Amino acid sequence: MRHDVYYYFQQACRRDNRNSAEAMHWVDEDDARAGFALSLDANGRIAAVDYRCTTCMTLVALCEHVAEQLRGATLEQALSLSAGELLCRHPEVPTIRRSRAHLAVAAAHAALKEIYS
Repeated sequence: MRHDVYYYFQQACRRDNRNSAEAMHWVDEDDARAGFALSLDANGRIAAVDYRCTTCMTLVALCEHVAEQLRGATLEQALSLSAGELLCRHPEVPTIRRSRAHLAVAAAHAALKEIYS
């Protein structure tokens, strides 16, 4: 079953982010900001994903979707996630908000590079 942006926004509203803003790896874009914090399990897979972002429903939903995709992923799988793929899964995102997918993925990739370096 394919979930839409509204579903992911609702999931985000129920989420309990445990990491503080200082633990996040931030990426800024004009009027928006997103940050991710990741932890690994003993096998080097992503065990936990937290994020914070500015209050844009689309950005919150896309960050939630990215977080879902990252949990349990290997580095290669996580780095293969792209904004284009995210937007293909969410054709309902308006053109004016499509840059939010790029921001969400860039923030996740920044955290990945930090944790795997």
